[in-house]
Amino acid sequence: MCNCYDVIINEENKEKCRSIARNLVKKNFTEFPDQWMEVEQLEISYKDQLFPKYQIVYYSDEGNEVAFFVFSCENIEKGNQLELFYLHMWQSAYMNAIRKMLVDMIKEQISDLPSFHSGIMGPGYGEVGMEELDTYCKRAKAENIGVVVENRHLSPAQSCVGAIYFASQPFTKTVSPCTTCKSAGKNCSLFCIFGDK
Repeated sequence: MCNCYDVIINEENKEKCRSIARNLVKKNFTEFPDQWMEVEQLEISYKDQLFPKYQIVYYSDEGNEVAFFVFSCENIEKGNQLELFYLHMWQSAYMNAIRKMLVDMIKEQISDLPSFHSGIMGPGYGEVGMEELDTYCKRAKAENIGVVVENRHLSPAQSCVGAIYFASQPFTKTVSPCTTCKSAGKNCSLFCIFGDK
């Protein structure tokens, strides 16, 4: 059985997401307060375009469930090179914030949540090969929000697709998004900040 949910992120959650993104970016400018003001103003001007589009699709079979998700920021091509650099920084921060929020929503929405889950898996992380990109996009119905696979890459570039598997029995293998990462164990702040590691 497949259910495609129109997940609503209310204004309070949008502000929470924005706050996470701001904290991620701001820590890079602690020694440059004047520059931070410029970067902050850029985010205020583009905040509606920076907030990612997203979708969650649930599949269920005999008490086991899997939630495929996709989220994406639109391409922003306006501005000079420095502005584009900062905007891409903001997009990355928003992407990480929305990822955390969607995972929390998935756990809340699945009724009678099974006791065990796989952790986040997706092409390029969680031991899933990039050759699975097409499969994950089809399962997540990524085209509904304008995300497609082009030359083995997602388009728009700031896009992510993945899944979480839920089951009533323990998984034979624990999956961590850091398992195959070359930066694992080197004080990576990307996944650690959300408690995935």
